[in-house]
Amino acid sequence: MLRRYLKVGSLPFKTELGIAILGNVITSRSSDVFLRKFLKILLPLSGQIYVFSYWPKHHNNRVKVISPNRFIINFFGKENRSLFLRFIRAFLVQLVICFDVLKNSKHFHVMIIFNTTAVLPILLAKLIGKKVVPFIAGNPLMCICPDKSLSKVCISKILKLILSIVYYLSDKIVVESSGLIRWLDLYPYLNKIIIRPTFVDTSIFKPSTKIPERHMVGYIGMLSKSKGVIQFVEAIPSIILKRPKLNFIICGYGPCYQDVKKIIEDKRLREKVKLTGWVNNSRIPNYLNKLKLLVLPSRSEGLPNIILEAMACGTPVLAAPVGAIPDVIKEGETGFLLKSINPEHIANRIVKLITNIKLLEEVSTKAHNYVRENFSYERAMETWREIFSELCE
Repeated sequence: MLRRYLKVGSLPFKTELGIAILGNVITSRSSDVFLRKFLKILLPLSGQIYVFSYWPKHHNNRVKVISPNRFIINFFGKENRSLFLRFIRAFLVQLVICFDVLKNSKHFHVMIIFNTTAVLPILLAKLIGKKVVPFIAGNPLMCICPDKSLSKVCISKILKLILSIVYYLSDKIVVESSGLIRWLDLYPYLNKIIIRPTFVDTSIFKPSTKIPERHMVGYIGMLSKSKGVIQFVEAIPSIILKRPKLNFIICGYGPCYQDVKKIIEDKRLREKVKLTGWVNNSRIPNYLNKLKLLVLPSRSEGLPNIILEAMACGTPVLAAPVGAIPDVIKEGETGFLLKSINPEHIANRIVKLITNIKLLEEVSTKAHNYVRENFSYERAMETWREIFSELCE
């Protein structure tokens, strides 16, 4: 049915394939960076692209952003609203998106899903004959239900049911790593799964400073409890006792920003720890090239872009072995893995690693080469061309 819309061949080529992207209700700064990078892959393979999300207008006239009603988001989406009101918000927003999907249905043929809990628009897309392809970069259950309260356990069960429906309806399921298949228990859908992350722009993310010339340890990313940034900051006083000349930097913003700031002030770390707030993506390579070690003690991840970007810059990474991280971080080869996110363990690993310059240099080189070989723009492009070709059969 779709074959007439897609012309597959060597780049560059023209195509009439229409694509819809179903994003999150509100696109955060980090997901904004990811989406803009993802569009660099899709635009050469498609005609018009429709983004259903509250997202800034894209500069390319082939990208049309269709946002849900802002009143619904503002009224029902406040952080202090109850879970019930947030559920109502999600339901109403999905209804609005369904209307927008129907309104624009004749212009697109494939819907790529980032928000895998938006079951109503996904169900509608299937009913009107569209191809549905979730792109899974993390665990939605961990993001929405990180604690074990009774209400959130109930919501978790509902979300599991929704996800199983979405995966069943999907034509293809794209994951960033084989580790996510195991972590998310996607084995029942193996016949649909395609493994392909996005890419790292190695013309921007590249080494510019040698490891011995770097004198900082840092964290770059969202400041939230699930990212383990609190544990990292709590580990710093113990590190300073043994390595008093070492400095630290924390780049990012999020729900835990004030908590992080308070710990820094209470423990009198302001002279040793720089808290930058949100950093524009264009400045991240500069920060990464100042770091002797990037620390990410997350409780939940998919395959974080910042890890791949750090590796491309030759910055050794010390991370928790969650999600797809162990697929790219091999202990002592392309990086280092934590056995615990306890602050004492984090401190001990950092102190031990930071003085082993020879090992850090070896890991820096291997990590850089690994990203260049496995996360190129060309490989990502070829995978998505194959996906669209299979959908058109």
